[in-house]
Amino acid sequence: MKKINEGPFDSKSSMNSNVRKAFGVVNKLLKIVWSDQGDNTADTTEAFQIIKSLSDKDKKAILNIVKSITLLTSANVKTVRSYGETFEPEMAKSWAVVAGTNANHLMDLLYFDSNQKITKEDYKRAAIHLEQLGKESHILKLDDKEYPDRDPGQKNYDDISILYRGFKNIPNEALAYWLSTTIISLPRACSSSAMLPTARNFARQTKDSAGSCGVVFIMKNPKKIGLDARKFSRYSNEFEIIVKGGFKPEALYVTNTNQREDLKKASYLKMDLTAFGDKRREKLLDMVKKDFRLVPLNFDKKLQVIDPHSQSARAKAGKSEFETVEDISKWGEYPLFYIEGTLE
Repeated sequence: MKKINEGPFDSKSSMNSNVRKAFGVVNKLLKIVWSDQGDNTADTTEAFQIIKSLSDKDKKAILNIVKSITLLTSANVKTVRSYGETFEPEMAKSWAVVAGTNANHLMDLLYFDSNQKITKEDYKRAAIHLEQLGKESHILKLDDKEYPDRDPGQKNYDDISILYRGFKNIPNEALAYWLSTTIISLPRACSSSAMLPTARNFARQTKDSAGSCGVVFIMKNPKKIGLDARKFSRYSNEFEIIVKGGFKPEALYVTNTNQREDLKKASYLKMDLTAFGDKRREKLLDMVKKDFRLVPLNFDKKLQVIDPHSQSARAKAGKSEFETVEDISKWGEYPLFYIEGTLE
């Protein structure tokens, strides 16, 4: 087997071939030791033989890849993205506490003492690794044999042709920018999910406020870009995929925050984001910048007052209570913004 030296490399370089090789071995090992149910009964004989054949340098490279992905999926994401600059030593936990079941399997096989505390250098290395790994496709196709308890009618979450990313407490100005730009640069190796409910539920955690809102990216992924982190994360039910690159907005859908029906049918506002100079779009941007709660007042026909100067008309409409943004807050009719587009 060829040597797998870890570096040197930097965050701006293209995919480092040594990192790719190390990750390839990690994927092979995970295929062997993966326990979707979180038990420790997996037969690791084959994995042990693979690791035994590696040099110490190879093992170190593989261990560092496992650590890096673990930090993004199960530790402090903000510290990863800051290249360790926001690391707080007094808050550091041990690898045994942070790592998921499968990552712990691999650490054991590599004879790594997982009781060691995570360090600033670990976070810095993770940022560099993940910046490279998230640029290309490292998706492993999983089949139903690996999900023996899956309901036959359940959605196939192994399909990563569409990914979802939820945001909470997004400032109005940021949303206005996303709705007016041609490309959104994703942050250093950010997480996404193959499950819309995961992203939507996260976005719905937005605090009730006039200045921030919940947003979900619906990211078409024709090139299958991403790093499969499902086997590493402590939260395997979130079906996490790590991506990096550009997101091109194409369409906007707006629903009530509590809406769980089919997205496109439930949306009271649909808008093409590829066409500029649209007065309706400019009107929307003005509302978002001022107070995003203005959107349902002006676009949700179920809430709109037929004639604000006619009490009889309002009474007939049965929606006279929705006349101000405060009413939107009172009745919990907050809008949730879905931006659909393509990963590039």
